[in-house]
Amino acid sequence: MNTRIAHQKNRTPPTLKQKRFAHEYVKNGGNATKAALEAYDGVDYSSAKSMAMQNLQKPVVQEEINIILKKVHMTPEYALERLDKVINSGLGVKARNSDSLKGIEMLFKLHNAFPNKRTEHVSKSVRLHLSSQSFVDAQAELQKLHELSASLLAELKSTS
Repeated sequence: MNTRIAHQKNRTPPTLKQKRFAHEYVKNGGNATKAALEAYDGVDYSSAKSMAMQNLQKPVVQEEINIILKKVHMTPEYALERLDKVINSGLGVKARNSDSLKGIEMLFKLHNAFPNKRTEHVSKSVRLHLSSQSFVDAQAELQKLHELSASLLAELKSTS
């Protein structure tokens, strides 16, 4: 049985937009925001960035990207083989080390072989009316704020 047909029986097929996103993602070398701008007509940059992140987290989109890459024989194994050749035998006359390494990096990026970045933004609004307090009271209030900040940071680190 064809591997692709077997996979399709076990998964929801990608939408046309998801397929276009996957094709654009591979075509442009792994720029997800640019792929979303191309695939989803009329979206602004901020929305495209958000849609791109969401798409890359969907297994159906990841599988579509992998299917496209396999069609053109671009696999992580190929990247490792090329990297080994570059390291052991040097490069062609016109290529530079940076060119080959950039290509290999792009291939790993397309295959999601790099660990995901995790960024968190925490915002806490604090309003202190220190002018109406005594020095000792203001100092105690600032100490509480410092302890709260430290506990928030510790909580963030423990969830990482």
